[in-house]
Amino acid sequence: MLVFEGWLCEQRYAAKTRRLYLMHARRAAAFVEETFGIELADGAPEQLHAWWSEHGHLSVETQNQARNALIAYYRSRGDRLGGAALELPHLPKPTRLPRPVATEVYLALIDAARDLAGMHEVVVLMLCYSGCRITELRTAQWDCIDLSSASWRIVGKGSRRRGPKERIVDLHESLVPVLRRWQLACGSRRWLFPSERSASGILSDPTLRRYVYETSEHAADMRVVPHRFRHTVATELLERGVDVRVVQEILGHADLSSTQLYTKVSRGRLAEAIGRLPAGSAEVA
Repeated sequence: MLVFEGWLCEQRYAAKTRRLYLMHARRAAAFVEETFGIELADGAPEQLHAWWSEHGHLSVETQNQARNALIAYYRSRGDRLGGAALELPHLPKPTRLPRPVATEVYLALIDAARDLAGMHEVVVLMLCYSGCRITELRTAQWDCIDLSSASWRIVGKGSRRRGPKERIVDLHESLVPVLRRWQLACGSRRWLFPSERSASGILSDPTLRRYVYETSEHAADMRVVPHRFRHTVATELLERGVDVRVVQEILGHADLSSTQLYTKVSRGRLAEAIGRLPAGSAEVA
């Protein structure tokens, strides 16, 4: 497995991915050796499938991850296509509809953020008005924010080979004065959320999330995870008639189908709203 581990490093796989791929490869090697008395490198598709089928009780994501780990293993041994592991089935991800918060909760979050002010106001309003991911917000730099033109160049998710993607999002007009005040108060010319305690120089993910949780508990006595703000922004925009392709650009989705999931949520919420209208006193025929 040393060769495989070295290859993963050379290919610049993330540390977490390397760890998981090595785990799957080691388990597969142990299974194939114990069951068939051969090395993993000599495994045939049916022998690999016997190992992979034992993952049936696990999530689709984990099963596909195990498959990808073995494909990477055979590629590390010179088979560009992925060897016998390529015969393992790739399972489609189950479609999960986004979970936006109700409009009244969304508005309460904005009001609560303004009431709490300071870090709470900056963090929550940025999430409420930009649809950004929490990681994008955590790593935001002042050089990427142009307050004169009210825009933010977001460095978002990308691929291992192509690097991070970038998109430009216009800042809501109420965000500009908030960010001007925060720029003077935060104590850093580089980071929006600096930290002297952190080796990275920025606040940790749990710390940033804590401000979100405190605000949501203050607003609606509930804990709203940061990613639901992203779902809510998309849904609110669509319900206000914004074109789905514009929403795609704002969220930074590579595939329009990811954004189109929100149209299903939006229609559902509209139907619910219509259903709240009074039926009237006349008997319906």
